[in-house]
Amino acid sequence: MKILVFGNIGSGKSTLSRVISEKLNEFELVEIDDFRKRYGDGTMEAEQVAKRNFYNAIVPEKNQIIEVMGAGDTGEALFETMQSMPEQKLVIILKTPLEECILRLKERQWVVPYPAPPEKAFSLAEETAPP
Repeated sequence: MKILVFGNIGSGKSTLSRVISEKLNEFELVEIDDFRKRYGDGTMEAEQVAKRNFYNAIVPEKNQIIEVMGAGDTGEALFETMQSMPEQKLVIILKTPLEECILRLKERQWVVPYPAPPEKAFSLAEETAPP
């Protein structure tokens, strides 16, 4: 089974995913930011390596909690990957108000190498906020 946790930047995806992981020990937690920390260096090339390794970590017939924003090319590739996997999927979409996401982003310590400055996260949060 796959549990997919989607949401805007700063919506609480990582927090919720970790809580679920603590309750369901038989599930492996797969977070895109872990791959960015491992393979990223702030360049687009390293971001692509991180994403490729993230997708490769999603294994058919394995209990996994998958945490990712779900927008853009990452979301599209994940959707395609999920379609080819026969197991059940539970999709959780966090719809945290944009104002709350932005407040959390302002308080966040940026330790994940991402190929854009942290300020870009604010505009990305606005672009991907649910209606």
